[in-house]
Amino acid sequence: MDLLKHLNIGIRFLLEIIVLLAFVNWGFTIGKSLIMKLLVGLGFPLFIIFIWGMFGSPAAPHQLSGIYRLILEVSIYALAFMAIYFSGHSRLAWLFLCVVLINTSFMHVWKQ
Repeated sequence: MDLLKHLNIGIRFLLEIIVLLAFVNWGFTIGKSLIMKLLVGLGFPLFIIFIWGMFGSPAAPHQLSGIYRLILEVSIYALAFMAIYFSGHSRLAWLFLCVVLINTSFMHVWKQ
């Protein structure tokens, strides 16, 4: 059982990396000019990193808990889903969402 719990945490880490890559990809696909691609493709992921670092991470100075943390997580994963979907990868977006839901369910069941 411990192996499954560790695997679930590893999957959560990979999902967080995928979130950032989804925002980078989305930002570089919507921008028309190089400046806009850089601003959105790098700026938005950095903004998400800042928000997560301030409110969501285990070492956050203003760590959210309960419903507020859930709202933050749902918002970030929903935005990532939309970024993948609107980048032209609808099947990948749905697969991502399914993995997020399964992973989050196990995170709550195992109190991770």
